Amino acid sequence: MSQFTVQLSVNGAASEVWALLTDDAFLEDLYRNRLNYVKWAVDQRHDAPEGDLIRKVTLIPPMNAPAPVRKLLGPGFSETEDSRYDRKRLTWTWRRTPSTMADKIKEEGQVRVEEAAGGGSLVVADTTIECKVFGVGGLMESTAEKHSRNDWRTLGEALNQRLDKGGS
Repeated sequence: MSQFTVQLSVNGAASEVWALLTDDAFLEDLYRNRLNYVKWAVDQRHDAPEGDLIRKVTLIPPMNAPAPVRKLLGPGFSETEDSRYDRKRLTWTWRRTPSTMADKIKEEGQVRVEEAAGGGSLVVADTTIECKVFGVGGLMESTAEKHSRNDWRTLGEALNQRLDKGGS
């Protein structure tokens, strides 16, 4: 199992960052144009009775993985991401369920945005990746962690570029 935290310094107030993290158009542009996902599409989006934002997204990531991982996942690999933005606690929790081997692969996390001393914000993303596949689980976890860290870094760059242009 791989557990890691990524921290991103962002040039905007926490409220501006949350506005972008909950903006479907911003995220679709990030995933499709910067991260080269084949698909990022909102399947469901609604407010829960307690005020939380609930979103379900279908993703088809680029298959930049070692051959054994690509073979196991198959050519039609996709993921479904279920997420919840708790507007009171200011946390976003998410879980991705793969189209293949859902009983053996777990990827989930939590995001929070903190005001940074001296202005700006700090996006803190805690991620857990677990692949219970004999012989290649470690390779799958390390590959997924590498891609996840890249995705977070790219998100930080996109947030800064958008906020430097004048906000959300």
